[in-house]
Amino acid sequence: MDFRRQPKNKRVTPKVTNFADFKKRVAQAEQVDGNARLRRANQLSIVNPKVASTSASGLTKKPQTQSLSDRVDTAEKVVADHTKTHFFERIANLYAVRKIVFVLLLLMGSLLLAIGLAQYFNQSRYEQEVFGQGGTYSEGIVGEINSLNPIFAASEPERAFSRLAFSRLLTIDSSGKLNGDLARNFETDNDYRKYTFEITQDAKWSDGKNLTVDDIIFTMGLLADNSVNPVGHESWSKVKITKQDNYNFSFELPNGSRNFVYGLDFAILPKHKLENVAPNALREDKFSEEPTTSGIFGLRTFQTVEERKTIFLVANKEYYSGAPKLDRFEIRSFQDEESLTSALKSGEILAASNVSIAEFSDGEKKLFGENKTDLKRGLFAFLNQSNAVLKDPKVRQAIQKGMNVAKTREQLDGMTALDYPILGHYFDSSKVPAISYNQAEAKKILDDSGWKLQEDGVRQKGDLRLTLDIVTIKNTDLETVAKSFESQLKELGFEVNLRVVDPNDRTQNFVQTVLMQREYGILISEISLGVDPELYAFWHSSQATESGFNLSNYRGGVSDDNIVSSMNLEDGELRRAKYESFVSRWTESVPAIGIVQSRSSYAYKNSVKPYDSANKFVENVDRYADAQYWQVNKAEVYKTP
Repeated sequence: MDFRRQPKNKRVTPKVTNFADFKKRVAQAEQVDGNARLRRANQLSIVNPKVASTSASGLTKKPQTQSLSDRVDTAEKVVADHTKTHFFERIANLYAVRKIVFVLLLLMGSLLLAIGLAQYFNQSRYEQEVFGQGGTYSEGIVGEINSLNPIFAASEPERAFSRLAFSRLLTIDSSGKLNGDLARNFETDNDYRKYTFEITQDAKWSDGKNLTVDDIIFTMGLLADNSVNPVGHESWSKVKITKQDNYNFSFELPNGSRNFVYGLDFAILPKHKLENVAPNALREDKFSEEPTTSGIFGLRTFQTVEERKTIFLVANKEYYSGAPKLDRFEIRSFQDEESLTSALKSGEILAASNVSIAEFSDGEKKLFGENKTDLKRGLFAFLNQSNAVLKDPKVRQAIQKGMNVAKTREQLDGMTALDYPILGHYFDSSKVPAISYNQAEAKKILDDSGWKLQEDGVRQKGDLRLTLDIVTIKNTDLETVAKSFESQLKELGFEVNLRVVDPNDRTQNFVQTVLMQREYGILISEISLGVDPELYAFWHSSQATESGFNLSNYRGGVSDDNIVSSMNLEDGELRRAKYESFVSRWTESVPAIGIVQSRSSYAYKNSVKPYDSANKFVENVDRYADAQYWQVNKAEVYKTP
């Protein structure tokens, strides 16, 4: 570039290379001239206001002064004009480009969908929904709740609370076998007369006190008291218990029994809370509503709302065998199966005991799971051999032959048949064949025994009519069997009176007025078959008393010998031979007729995790053996590689 001085008054014309550059230069020049005129006008307005009306362009104008509201109005007009021009007037153009807009929207939607699907499948690949900690599990059970003291537990809800809230020396585990609860170790001598126990030192009552041997001794004393335990107190009164220290003690029995340990699953009571309460006043004590507990769950509150009772439990975080995954547990009582089922369907409760989903609609079945488990319990028709009619063995044999038990079983939803007082795998059942049904032969047995059919259709022998009272408790399965026996006995020429007792009705007192007095001809009821065959309590002659469990009043010297000798034998051929001998005599004497093995049916929402369906039970409440692992809350977690 040439930096030599140019003449002072000579204008230097920039070099223009093209037309665009020319236009740019012109615009710049006009802007410079305009700015100069504006500066000049401003200077004149300062020196002489009269010439303020002369603009930079040389035109005369009036002075302008705008208020704030005028400027706002002007701004609004500009915005409105801009919106109209650049938005509303261009909406019409969308129609012309509708296909392009549609394609763009479709592409955007497809992109978003692809992103969502990728995220979902990626999440499902690395994450899964599993159950977690916490939550409340609500369970419904048919039955009354009259006492929370476990020593008086009679109904299903009461037994459920007892199992969850109180410790035991021994208990049934999830495999259906006897295992330690409080007991950490126990030993016995060769003749099974002395048992030595050591219990955990970690168990505590809900008030913070330690659970010790003193509590076990105290509870044993109550079990041996007639006013507390009218049925069974004699057996406990013969057991001697000796304390060694707070966590070690021993039992001594008058006679050796390897089955003794199977009776040590009773709930332990706190001595420090009840030692000053008279045994005959124990049921009415406030402990029956506000008990001190030691189990996996403790009592939070006990409420009655519109005649429905609910036990609210809270997790025992200090439980000696490990705290449960649940925070709370609720036991709700119902008057009947209909209301229980309705509550389950409506979502009022999450699970229900003794409810089957077989009758649910297809849509409802998709929402629920169901566990069915055979119990080590048997449903029998007990024939009272002290009854005037049933004293005659021919009458008992006619009933045995004339009852179509297979037909009765068909009404019990496929429950497992039970022909004997013990389960078939304990002996060779082929050596003791079950009695086959033959109504004609049954009638002939009665005819030959002198029981002649009268004009009214009832048989009679001399002055004695062939009349029987059938008694059972309010229960669907038991009532089904009772009604089946009633109709079939009438076909044989019996006069039958059927009585169904509500065990929750305090005015009827089923145990004292029916069981203890043996006020029945035939009793339709259930008994425990035991972890190990339990024969002594239900079939030994010594138990055919008011306080015993021999509900048939069955007596037999040879049978008694087989029972006693089998009790202390280890599992083997000799023991099996003793069982076969006992079962053979039992079948011939007909103290009872086996119907079915009891079954637990448990329905629950798919959103919860109850006990494992592979668990084995002795009693229905054994479902709580793994209660510390039950869950209700779900959460997303990453999968383990």
